Parts: sequence; structure tokens; C-alpha cells
Amino acid sequence: MDTLMAQIREGMARGRLPCVDCAATWYGPGRGQRCAVCDHRILGSELGVDCDMPDGTTLRLHARCYEVWHSLLAT
Repeated sequence: MDTLMAQIREGMARGRLPCVDCAATWYGPGRGQRCAVCDHRILGSELGVDCDMPDGTTLRLHARCYEVWHSLLAT
């Protein structure tokens, strides 16, 4: 988990990951897209999150990656 947190913090610092919360979130099975955090595919057997951003873009993340990213927004 420490590695994931460090990866997310680095992504936020470099502007690859947003530092603002989603406008809406949608949970469901993965569809093979790459996770915005870890860059691994979100498989159909995994829970994924579509995170609709205020600017109209959508982040796709593994549920665990989303949870850690979301927890770091408040810090």
C-alpha cells in the first residue's frame, strides 16, 4: 500500500492525476481499460471505478486504486 500511495502522490505532483474529487463515480466490472493510477488493465473479474471529473473527462481506476487516491485528496 505504501508503494501505491507513493505512486499516487507522484502522479498528483506531476499533474498526471487530478487533485480534485470526482463529480460522479460509477462502480462496475472492468472492461479492459488501463487504470489511471497503476496503468494495469482493469479486468472483467475486477471491480473498476469510472470517475467523471468536473472538467468532463473520465478517469478509470481499479476500486482499490480509487480508494487510495480518494483518501489522499483529503490530506
